[in-house]
Amino acid sequence: MFVLHRCDNPKCVNPDHLFLGTQKDNLHDMLAKGRDVGNRRLTREQVNQIRFLAKTGIYLQRELATVFGCDHANISAIVRGIHST
Repeated sequence: MFVLHRCDNPKCVNPDHLFLGTQKDNLHDMLAKGRDVGNRRLTREQVNQIRFLAKTGIYLQRELATVFGCDHANISAIVRGIHST
């Protein structure tokens, strides 16, 4: 389980702004709030999330490409370990 933020402020510790959810919940929350903004350089954290989600099979690589705003070839490279940030 992950601690998610209703206010989208990672530094926030107000219990009224926090809720528990899975990684999948976190990604759905991100999409619902419009935080998936086109093609951009992925952070190390995002690369780690992509590898985790691909390994667990929660999303297909094409779905991860949509969620993270990049193309399928980038996701494939990340999953195979040949992508660097």
